[in-house]
Amino acid sequence: MNPIHQDKMNMFWMKVYFYSSIILPIVSGNKAKVLISPHIDNWNHEGEPLTSEDCPKSCDLLFGRLEPGKDGHFQTVDIQERGEPKSGTTFMYEWGVIALKSSCEYLQRLYGEDTCKVVENLEKRHTLFFHPDMVGEKDSPPCSCDNVTSVKIRISGMGKHGLPVENDCPWSHPGGLSEKEKHVCSPMDNGNQNKTTLWNCVNESSCPIVDDRLQFAVFRDPRAVTVSYYFWEKIHNNLTPEGRSVDKFVKDMLPTVTQWVSLRFLLFNRMIKKRSSIFWYNDALDDPNQWHKQFMKFTGLNMPDKIVKDSADVSTGGSEPGKMGVNVHLGGGDAKLTRTYRDEVTPETLLMMDDVLRKWLPPFLLSRFDVDVSV
Repeated sequence: MNPIHQDKMNMFWMKVYFYSSIILPIVSGNKAKVLISPHIDNWNHEGEPLTSEDCPKSCDLLFGRLEPGKDGHFQTVDIQERGEPKSGTTFMYEWGVIALKSSCEYLQRLYGEDTCKVVENLEKRHTLFFHPDMVGEKDSPPCSCDNVTSVKIRISGMGKHGLPVENDCPWSHPGGLSEKEKHVCSPMDNGNQNKTTLWNCVNESSCPIVDDRLQFAVFRDPRAVTVSYYFWEKIHNNLTPEGRSVDKFVKDMLPTVTQWVSLRFLLFNRMIKKRSSIFWYNDALDDPNQWHKQFMKFTGLNMPDKIVKDSADVSTGGSEPGKMGVNVHLGGGDAKLTRTYRDEVTPETLLMMDDVLRKWLPPFLLSRFDVDVSV
């Protein structure tokens, strides 16, 4: 690609990140509310009444990240979502909120209605509060909890497309390098780089990790991400130049998207693996129940299988993929659900896409995304 055109494409992707992670979260009114599932705002799920026979052997068994405190055990968990635009971060955040609300509703039935609540602190930031000593005067809960003082679990989707590094980190800004920084490897320096040189350069010019929260990392096949983003822009008509075909868009953007996926994998699966958990787009749609089990465990909620299933059922509306508020088709809701990114581009573009992934992704991700490495 022409270097001048490459710079333009890099700036384009930087605008995508800026718009998705900064502008959308602060937009007020109906435009912002579109991002939130109706299941979240209109929560009306009620479980069956519980008796003393349903009480856990010990209250602390329901929480997997407890720490000892002066007055008893407490749990404080802070989680930040991370992922590419169009990788599933929106619906997975919504599912995460529903998992908190399902868990909270169960805790209310065990220990009293006033003991638990989930509040929306800001757009895309929800917190579960559990205080077992906040039993209402007229409450007669079937269970008691005397070995846990408080639980707070917060999940945030603010800035979800960014990286947990300083703003001046050279490889965290597409197209944002100054002339003095051009010698530093950046994910946008295509040249003769590949996944090995990219990772080496990141290690050589390491940037401190500045976010000590747990990282809820979402991954999706970059080929699907790029094609999906083309249709998103075509519908919204705010960033895509008129007349550009999906094949041309993919040819321009896929290398950048794939490099970012490779970089994110380096961060969340190696550099800060101990406090990260990876959630895969396709796995979520194939098995929502397992997704909710993984998410609850990551947040430190040890909920019974029935509560996990209830949460998954509420998230999906009890429906099959494609009918549960997640548009699995990349080109629009009027197309067949069986269509994928492969149906949207030419055979020549498909071959090019696989070549791009082979250049930038490690073997694990190539296998994960079903890319033939023998070619």
